[in-house]
Amino acid sequence: MFAPMRGILAIVCALVVSGDPDASIQAIAREAHSTDPEKRTRAYAELLAAGDSGKLVLRDLLTAKEKHDAEAIESFPKTPAFASLRQRLRKEIVERRAAALSIIHDTGRYPDDAHGAVGQPEVSARVGELREVYDRPTFWLRSRVPDVESLLAPIDENHRFSESVGVAKGRFADVMEAMAFLDDQFDTRSLAMEKEKKAWEEILEYNDSVATSATEIEREAIRLTNEYRILMGVLPVEIDERLLVAARKHSEEMAERGYFAHESPVEANKTPGARVHHEGYSGGVAENIAEDSSAESAVDGWCHSSGHHRNLIAAGHRQIGLGVAADKKGHLYFTQDFGAGASLRGRRIQDPRMLYAERLKKIKDGDAAAYFSLAQWCRTHKLDDESKAELQKVIEIDPEHEAARRQLGFTKVDGAWVTREEKAAHAVTTGDGDLGPLGARLHDKDAAARRRAIAELSRIGGGNAARVVATALDDEASEVRADAARALAALKEKQTIPALKRAIAAKDRDFFARHAIAAALFTLGEGDGVEGLLLDLRSTSNDVRGDAGDTLRAISGQDFGYRWDLPDADREAAARRYDDWWKARTKS
Repeated sequence: MFAPMRGILAIVCALVVSGDPDASIQAIAREAHSTDPEKRTRAYAELLAAGDSGKLVLRDLLTAKEKHDAEAIESFPKTPAFASLRQRLRKEIVERRAAALSIIHDTGRYPDDAHGAVGQPEVSARVGELREVYDRPTFWLRSRVPDVESLLAPIDENHRFSESVGVAKGRFADVMEAMAFLDDQFDTRSLAMEKEKKAWEEILEYNDSVATSATEIEREAIRLTNEYRILMGVLPVEIDERLLVAARKHSEEMAERGYFAHESPVEANKTPGARVHHEGYSGGVAENIAEDSSAESAVDGWCHSSGHHRNLIAAGHRQIGLGVAADKKGHLYFTQDFGAGASLRGRRIQDPRMLYAERLKKIKDGDAAAYFSLAQWCRTHKLDDESKAELQKVIEIDPEHEAARRQLGFTKVDGAWVTREEKAAHAVTTGDGDLGPLGARLHDKDAAARRRAIAELSRIGGGNAARVVATALDDEASEVRADAARALAALKEKQTIPALKRAIAAKDRDFFARHAIAAALFTLGEGDGVEGLLLDLRSTSNDVRGDAGDTLRAISGQDFGYRWDLPDADREAAARRYDDWWKARTKS
């Protein structure tokens, strides 16, 4: 495109020697106005090589041209040509979406088995073709429509020379910024759902304004879900605080207990339906779960699993709740609950959690009195966890706030605030007290209170604490029994082995508790329960065999490639490797 610089200099020098230098420069400048890109850029190079007078002409020319070219791009969306291109994009989006959906909803080509792995490459290819037009419409049009290329090309052309002559970049820093501007004007989101524009705008506006306890990552996952639904021509779903709380609690339970399943080991929380009904939601529900590192990767993962994918874009879904929790290692668990109930938009808010979120939104940071008042409101509406969270904020702002301290269970000892448990532990270690109060809490009606007592006893340590914890192996709640077993393993007190052996011999009907007891015995040097774990590797329940595999992997330190979702033959081969490990261990 460009002549060699040596040749350009020779041409300029010849012009200057043979005649009026200014006339020569003006002649080159006239070429710089050519409609031929090659002639233009050659003239720019000649002006740049012609010394200060040439640079001055080039600077004035590029300054005017930067402005002209930017104005041409900014005014383009008002032209009939632009309107025609929008309709071309709409037609392309509709056709490509239909091609993608025809595969996604075809359970023969995209089956539930193995998460649809056989059909996923074709699904990803069709969705990718849709995104090519939807996400970067100007880029797609540029290679197909000469007028779009003619509009954009001068931006890069100008910038090749503008810096050399001191011309500041104009409205668009580069052609990518100009393309992004046009992408916004094409507004493919509206093209994707032209007829339902008002409906989806109202839902997204509601989601932005509704009072909710959703965290930043939870909001991001909901936003990405709705953007994908719009891409696929389905109305977005509105945030429902009841579904959100149910989803978050399930994520917290999975993170705390170290399992990954829709079915909870806690009987009261067994199904997604049961969990959302606990929070006051009466409509039908569908659920997606993920163990991932970010909102983006979780949603992308659901788009690469047939059942989750169809769930994500089901037209019958109206509400969404999405909860995220991290385990001790920082791994994130995502739960996404979709509801098909009646909309809450326009209704008077009566749900306490939604009212709580609304009240919380109005409090200014640092207002201890307002947080304390909200904590009392939460107590009267039986939002115990929320009340504790607000009281914690109060003492962070005002560490000596007596009423908040006492409601959180603190008491003063030698001028310092300590919890009742810390006070009891201090009394035990100094010989001034016993474990009676904590032991009594193991009979509390609330299973959560019993679990907290076990945690406190575990922190206190010692044979006496272990003896008290061992009594919880007979608790009616499986989660309490499992916590007791884990605490006994951590306490490492041998006198509790008989209690653990009695518990494993009773063949606990709850696999989660049964596995925890077997793991505790193994930690204390006893093999009772391992045979049961080996049997559970062959269970017909995905959850049972998955947890058995995780437990064996943890206690043995061996990973023989066992996974609950392997094909039957591969899973059995891996199970036999665990059998061989145990036989070798018992012989030695």
